[in-house]
Amino acid sequence: KKLNMTLSMMLARRFQAIPPLGQRQLAPLSTVIRRVFEIGSGSTKCEVAEVCLENNTILRSIFTKSSQVLFLRDLKHGMHAGRMEISPETRDLGVLAIKALLAETDTLNPQQTAAVATEAFRRADNGEATVGVFARECGISVSIASAEQEARLGFECALGLSGREPGKLLSWDCGAGSFQMSNESDCHVDSHGSGTIHAVAVALGSVGLESRADLADALLDHLRVELKPLPLWLENLEERSAVAIGSPNSIFNQQRVLSGLTTFSQLDVERTLAEVVAVPEHLVPDLERTRSAAALANSENAPYVLPKLALLLGAMRHSRIGEVTFMPTNGNCAALLTQQGLWADAAPPYAPAASSQGSCMNNSSDPPIQLEAQPAS
Repeated sequence: KKLNMTLSMMLARRFQAIPPLGQRQLAPLSTVIRRVFEIGSGSTKCEVAEVCLENNTILRSIFTKSSQVLFLRDLKHGMHAGRMEISPETRDLGVLAIKALLAETDTLNPQQTAAVATEAFRRADNGEATVGVFARECGISVSIASAEQEARLGFECALGLSGREPGKLLSWDCGAGSFQMSNESDCHVDSHGSGTIHAVAVALGSVGLESRADLADALLDHLRVELKPLPLWLENLEERSAVAIGSPNSIFNQQRVLSGLTTFSQLDVERTLAEVVAVPEHLVPDLERTRSAAALANSENAPYVLPKLALLLGAMRHSRIGEVTFMPTNGNCAALLTQQGLWADAAPPYAPAASSQGSCMNNSSDPPIQLEAQPAS
């Protein structure tokens, strides 16, 4: 009897030391505040987010912004002796844009910073030298992603945002200098983007086309001939719908703001293109304002509207994509924030901070994308 009382007292003391489940304190997650730059062909994007190191997910996005720097347009205008180069003037504009975003986000106390450059820097004969200047002047590590790496990043963004099964997802990312379509294991890259198709439109306009309808037809004819042949995996794809990602200046957002649709068919794009063709270029911003597209309604964007829609329609026809669902992103920043290969050599994080759990992206099962960086001096 005495032994039973002693055991009872010992068990009571032990269970008194364990608080009820609802009152228990969970161990804080190991997290880091990361800041990433995607230096694109037409704009430089920046995002700051808190990332969980244990399961490689974004817990919360803290800051997102982009700054227009037209590297690709400068590249097209800057050919000298057969070389395509980014001019010192545009390079310096890029440095200023990065420095301004660094200053704006320093107050958020990011613990790791990295940057990735894309298509314009792959094309430029002085691309490596230019990102080297960014690294030295801004004190950050900068890599140039291959087209295939960029396609994989786009797939991961679309996967995280759409919630679709990886095996049933076709992603589509289109920037100023190129577009990429990807499934779980393959990718297709084409050197047409909103900037390159605008350059084609300017060239076609110089030959004396009589109307905007003629320009639209000429662009679609150009795309029928010049778009790359589809690879076998895309040719035989059963699911002819795509999840598209992109910024406010993307071809997909141009269709969204004019049609009001986030999911659209080829017929929807045809109707939007016909509307734009019927309006003089200088009145296109007024058309956008009637659709509450204040962010795009400006004279600088007006010359790009018709070519963007022509590229969207031409690529959908060429790839036989019947339906596109658009998911707005700040470039591929969300995928870059969780790319282990990008952050392996970044500065070590500070002490882990407690955080509420959440996730908008999980790439813990994906192999890291290895990018060779230009180190900051």
